[in-house]
Amino acid sequence: MSEPVASGVTLRVKADTRELEDALDKLTKTGGDSLMQAGLKDLGEIFLNSMRQRFAAEVDPEGRPWAPLQAAYLGTASDRDKNGLVTTRGVKHGSKILQASGGLFKSLVYQVGPGQLVLGSNEIYAAMRQWGGTILPRRGETLVFWLGGKLIHAKKVVTPGRAFVGLSASDRKEGLEALADVYEAGWSGAP
Repeated sequence: MSEPVASGVTLRVKADTRELEDALDKLTKTGGDSLMQAGLKDLGEIFLNSMRQRFAAEVDPEGRPWAPLQAAYLGTASDRDKNGLVTTRGVKHGSKILQASGGLFKSLVYQVGPGQLVLGSNEIYAAMRQWGGTILPRRGETLVFWLGGKLIHAKKVVTPGRAFVGLSASDRKEGLEALADVYEAGWSGAP
């Protein structure tokens, strides 16, 4: 899936990619830019799939669990619909972290450009979800929002980081294997 990964916010995650870069250089020297672009597309598919799996498992790229939801976010029994999902102003939250509306998960994309692979989300709030941060009121003294069926007034909200973008050791290994396959197919002249 190749869609624009732009939102006015740049999300950069550093990872040790030397081996992958070396393998991509080898592809370029063997088969030119078209072979490297094929390798980048394969990497994009692998890394996007891995990111989606981490989202479902609610873990960061190193396999550590995300910070749990606050009890208030889960609501009370009276806030739940007939299926047991918490309803707050029409949104069904359940207990899946970062998946209330499904928007962030659906926004996970990659884009291949000349000599580069961009992977992440095109949602403007993705950086806050990745690294966490503090939300302060832009106007007035407090933030006002619904949480667990209650209207909340807060001077600030501190959101924990829940990393979903990044490369695990397994991602790097699978990526190198995929690039070796592209190299072999390109070297032998196979389509």
